[in-house]
Amino acid sequence: VGAGLTAAANHSARYCGGQRLWLTYERDEVSVHRRFPDPLQRGRRYANDFALEIVIDFVRRGAGPDWRPSELHLEGAVPGHAEQLAALSSGATFFGAPADRLVFPRKVLTLPLPHPSPALAPLAIPDIDFVESVRRTIRFLLEVQELSLSNVAELAGTSTRSLQRRLAASGHRFSQLTDEARFEKAIQLLRDPVNRLVDIAVELGYTDAANFTRAFRGWAGIPPSAFRRTNR
Repeated sequence: VGAGLTAAANHSARYCGGQRLWLTYERDEVSVHRRFPDPLQRGRRYANDFALEIVIDFVRRGAGPDWRPSELHLEGAVPGHAEQLAALSSGATFFGAPADRLVFPRKVLTLPLPHPSPALAPLAIPDIDFVESVRRTIRFLLEVQELSLSNVAELAGTSTRSLQRRLAASGHRFSQLTDEARFEKAIQLLRDPVNRLVDIAVELGYTDAANFTRAFRGWAGIPPSAFRRTNR
């Protein structure tokens, strides 16, 4: 675990455009720090949380699926989802730190990581292209109801114009990808009869059920109410 975190720290210092990850030690504890160079705004709040989960998930590969750091120090003011962030720690969670920091016993660094089968090793790291990474970002922001072109561009580390240009070069449009994500999410929500159409519309970012119905008819050729009846 320690070797992996050290390698990630060295990589961030050389290749991550100002983003930095580093380790500090104090007696029997180690702290893993993560800081982005730009100011903390709404889009980067989610980037911070995503990076935090990546570090925790990596340590869990050696420490087990239930492992949690003993302390969390997080950048910025207390967000609306502070309770979910606090659940990532087994102890105290603090906000207003200059950078995100995980604190845990130093002995965790000595835990071995599982070795993949030689036959599976070439598949250990999937090759995710740019369009697929944008798709995943769109799905994530749709879940937290913060989907916008500017937020996707911010999480992708580029400008809105550059994002649209790269998508166009791959034969895609941002509106097309957002429609795909909304259609997938709409189908998932419609399969549960408890979800009302007006609530689904709000969750997908529409101002009212009529706009959602119009969009869904364009995707599926039938209104959402008819889709729900035929797919019970």
